[in-house]
Amino acid sequence: MYSIWFGKKAEGFFKSIGLEVPEYPKQGDVIWKGEKVGYCSNFDGISTSDSELFELCQKNAMKYNLGCWNNA
Repeated sequence: MYSIWFGKKAEGFFKSIGLEVPEYPKQGDVIWKGEKVGYCSNFDGISTSDSELFELCQKNAMKYNLGCWNNA
């Protein structure tokens, strides 16, 4: 399982890659490429098992202030 923490700056990035994250302060499913890829269980974090999404976020972490952790 992977964790991705984000702030306001990441919203544009998420939209550009087609990632649908519940709007603050809602919690719920995270949708990417038409499929549920994770869950937003708190106000600024995503839990996902999608390695492709995680790697994409890791590559853009510095630019968009993302925190990316592999919880394995």
